[in-house]
Amino acid sequence: MKKWLVIPILLITLTGCWDRDEIEEEAFVVAIGLDESESGNGLLITYQIANPQAGIPNTGGRKEKSSIITTFNAPNFLTARDLANAYIARKINFSHAKTIVMSEALAKKKEGYKYLTAGLRDSGIRRDIKLIVSREKASEFIHNNNPMLETRPHKFFDLIAGRWKETGLVPFSNMMKFIQKFEKKEDGFLAIYASTNEYKENKEGNEDDYLPGQINRQGGANPAELIGSAVFKNGLMVGTLTGEETRFAMILRQRSETKYMGSTFPDPVNPEYRVAAKLNKHLATNVKMHTKKDPLVIDVHIPLSLEVHGIPSGVNYVTNKEKQELLRNAIKTDLEEKFHSLIKKSQEEYGVNLFNWSHVARRNFLNLPEYKAFNLSKKYPKAKVNVNVEVIFTGFGIKLNPHNYQDAKRQGEF
Repeated sequence: MKKWLVIPILLITLTGCWDRDEIEEEAFVVAIGLDESESGNGLLITYQIANPQAGIPNTGGRKEKSSIITTFNAPNFLTARDLANAYIARKINFSHAKTIVMSEALAKKKEGYKYLTAGLRDSGIRRDIKLIVSREKASEFIHNNNPMLETRPHKFFDLIAGRWKETGLVPFSNMMKFIQKFEKKEDGFLAIYASTNEYKENKEGNEDDYLPGQINRQGGANPAELIGSAVFKNGLMVGTLTGEETRFAMILRQRSETKYMGSTFPDPVNPEYRVAAKLNKHLATNVKMHTKKDPLVIDVHIPLSLEVHGIPSGVNYVTNKEKQELLRNAIKTDLEEKFHSLIKKSQEEYGVNLFNWSHVARRNFLNLPEYKAFNLSKKYPKAKVNVNVEVIFTGFGIKLNPHNYQDAKRQGEF
């Protein structure tokens, strides 16, 4: 009996590599583009495929391009991979694909989310793959994207989409979150908004009040800009948010990973200047829903701390308590007006809450049937939302602290 038990165990150690794939036989897709088919049926799919030999010395790879880009028509997302292998010798591999770029035109049609949800059925597609909506065709965006600082094409998408935690100018956007919001049909979904084109309506805004293609800039090499959000309701794109509005949407959510944001505010004493500060949401946003009231009443309390970094006007907000209180009230009023404006936009223009407040509403009901009968999606557009912003100053920077104020005053800086 012992011999018969040992033999099967030994057989396991003797298994071969029958299912192995050689790296030289793989074509690693790093970005996938989705557009409307020109024929009206199916999709126009773009693959950006990494070239693993590019940049490697002594192999001739230094002269090769870092990636190749191919665009073709396909009936659907799932069969496109096999179709691409009709003219690409290597096996198409999605294990390194971290970005899907969908054109705005496709995102506004119901076919768009059907193709996206079908894509997740492919076992090779990662569930955390980033979702980007481009103002132009996705194929055009991928072709025009030319990051000069990154030799590997996937690195640009990894780095710039990862900046959302630091700046809040783009939302946290991946396919899993999109599917969750689509199936629940209670909260809106925000996707990264991008463009490689320059639009005529580009403007002189503040540090974050832009859509992609509007930033007035010179140089930078790469024409791609990722700023703001594409707003989705029930799987369809219904509008956009600027970078500033995206930041405020993140703050209005109870829990947001983005905590530190560089921002400027109008100087209440000298409106020609703006006070520069680092904004920090040091505590979770407190949201209370009075579900028994008609119309629905929502109270939002936002705790914010500011570290002032620059006062170009030279007004003494550092040691003058009265002027400091004036600045605090001015910033509080400015923020509350902008929060109210964004909430009104979500109610009247888009008819969907963008702040994940369905999680708050659920707490007021004993079971799921009661919550569904309440129908938050229908009541939110008519809800009365009260916003209170608590602003505290945590510092005025090394250059403007009280110890240096007297020296600065003697030098004529104040």
